[in-house]
Amino acid sequence: MKFIAIEVKRGSRFRVEMISGLKYFKNDYPEAKLFLFYGGEKKLYADSVTILPIQEACLSLDRLL
Repeated sequence: MKFIAIEVKRGSRFRVEMISGLKYFKNDYPEAKLFLFYGGEKKLYADSVTILPIQEACLSLDRLL
């Protein structure tokens, strides 16, 4: 069983502050895979968080889970 955390942000530009909650969550649950879905267009990675455009994330949700 996978343990994941997903946060969704409306903003179209990624900012490091967007993942602060996920990083905090990771302290308590280090085994969790972390995802941020946002309104931008680029797939990114930062501090063990996979950052995906919301549209791409929704289309590939079955593969993430």
